[in-house]
Amino acid sequence: MIDLHCHLLPGIDDGPESLDEAIGLAAHAVKSGITYAVVTPHVHIGRYENDLPSIRRDLAKFQAELDSLKIPLRLGLGGEVRLGAEVMDLVAESRIPFLGERDGYRIMLLEFPHGHIPVGADKFVAWLLKNRIRPLIAHPERNGRSWMTSTSSRLSSPWAACCSSLRARWKAVSASLRASAPSTCCAAAG
Repeated sequence: MIDLHCHLLPGIDDGPESLDEAIGLAAHAVKSGITYAVVTPHVHIGRYENDLPSIRRDLAKFQAELDSLKIPLRLGLGGEVRLGAEVMDLVAESRIPFLGERDGYRIMLLEFPHGHIPVGADKFVAWLLKNRIRPLIAHPERNGRSWMTSTSSRLSSPWAACCSSLRARWKAVSASLRASAPSTCCAAAG
């Protein structure tokens, strides 16, 4: 089984605080049948100062630790990117940890503030799409039910395109991960 969104890296966001706690979570994941986990620490400038280079470094250290303890969990790299103007700079500087690529679009796990969709989010989504970045919404349940149940006619075009195809994007990202993950980890993901 694949875990596509988890906070396993110790001490870098609201996930485990210590290496021991992170190892315990990884061991529990394996015991639960997970063989491949994409770590998606928060990228939220001003709160969690994570970016592609720092996550890549921390992932390599943690994977080495798991390997030395013979915990058979393969880790993939990603990030849960908080909506904000600074994301545009991070994209320009190649510091965003994308989940992968599909149909010429990089896939970004995008997090909105809890409880609402900010004014201008549709313009941000349009900017992402223009820059060949496909948002995959993290935790849509946190942003109220109204945007998920709205008809496309009530949403601006880029926003409707983003939301109405969420299920298709999820399937595409999952298929892409299965194709790129080690063959031993994908049998249960079928």
